[in-house]
Amino acid sequence: MTDLAVDAGGSIWAGTSGGLLQWQGDDVRLWTRADGVPGLRIRRVDLDSDGVTVLADGAALLRGGRFVAAHNELAGRAIASIAGLPGRPIGQTRLGKETVYAVPLSGLWVIRKGKPVAIGNPLPTTALTAVALDRSGELLVGTADRGVWRRREGRWVPLPLPKSGLTGVDATALLQLGKDLWIAPREGAAYRLGRPDSPSAGAPWRSSVHWNGVNLVRKADGRLVSVDSNGREGPSGLVLPRVNANSIAVHGDRLFVAQHGGWSEFNANGEITHRFDVPALAGMPTTVVFADASRILIGTQSNGLIEVDRNLGVVRHIHEAHGLTDDWITAIAADGAGGYLLGTFVGGLLRWDGARAVHVGLEGACIIRLLADGEQVWVGSLQGLRLWREGRLETPAWVAQIEPDVSDLAVNASGLWVAAGGALFECKSLRPDSSSAPGDER
Repeated sequence: MTDLAVDAGGSIWAGTSGGLLQWQGDDVRLWTRADGVPGLRIRRVDLDSDGVTVLADGAALLRGGRFVAAHNELAGRAIASIAGLPGRPIGQTRLGKETVYAVPLSGLWVIRKGKPVAIGNPLPTTALTAVALDRSGELLVGTADRGVWRRREGRWVPLPLPKSGLTGVDATALLQLGKDLWIAPREGAAYRLGRPDSPSAGAPWRSSVHWNGVNLVRKADGRLVSVDSNGREGPSGLVLPRVNANSIAVHGDRLFVAQHGGWSEFNANGEITHRFDVPALAGMPTTVVFADASRILIGTQSNGLIEVDRNLGVVRHIHEAHGLTDDWITAIAADGAGGYLLGTFVGGLLRWDGARAVHVGLEGACIIRLLADGEQVWVGSLQGLRLWREGRLETPAWVAQIEPDVSDLAVNASGLWVAAGGALFECKSLRPDSSSAPGDER
């Protein structure tokens, strides 16, 4: 929870990292981009004579049951330090003749006879983010990890959350392990989709492949581990010339592992090849590896693309002279028409046909993820989600309801899953011309 406000009708409004919540009595509603809210990560909620105004990626005012763009940028509400309190208050409100201060990592305090006094019967968490009074004069407290609480007759009672929940905050990576989709946050353990109570037993995960009967996971620190269906880690059994794996990919019975200065190729029959002899890769940070029947493509952080002809063994260095708009390659995917899509750090999306790279969209954008889905490719970037289909880049109508900064993509039997803005979206319709809304944020 990021902010709290109570309107004249008694409704409680709370900004969260997953949308805007409204409580009317015991009923709770989640407002999102589909309702005109300008982003899921709500920074401020204000009430004035005009009504309810929220600030996310932009400002919006509630009008006729829908939020519409507003010019009010909602000035900050900084609170000065109060002598004696154990920290700077994040919020304050009047309770009778006293002012109650919410101090993060400390709790609720009042000043009595010049001295700070903690309010008794503490909340179940000290991660406080906001404080307010409801229309009956009872304290409301927003928290970073336990929702909103109301003090009623000396007891703290949580306000109900939407049935869809607000779990999965800070969804960063999506990993398919067998039939299960696992959600990996930026920090901490991953967990099964729909099962936040079943965390993995390891440090943050970033990508996965299935090879030689084993689920392999690349961790945030670059180590490779095997993972069973319950999220338990084990040794991968692979010995790499470098400590950290920067990217992993599978084609047929072969596993490709990009590392600093080169890559390794493992055959399921035990044959191993290490390639750290390519001059253009010497000392270079690699970023992504891709392989198909004809080519191996290695992206680098500052030296373009390395292409290896798997039949002839010829190595080529692809750079600006071949049409690259940026020498930092972030993602690679086959485009379904014999070419390859290249994502870059600041040069947008390119198509490589084996001879020349051509810019095809998202000028200046940072491409985070390219996900081949049959003959089409989903393109995730910091400017939002796009679809490459039949030789051109499209923007499905429902993409406007998804946060713009995409961090990962996955496709399974139920549809497309998008991790964006820390939230997780299930897009049940994959038709590029569909105007239907994506599924619930989770």
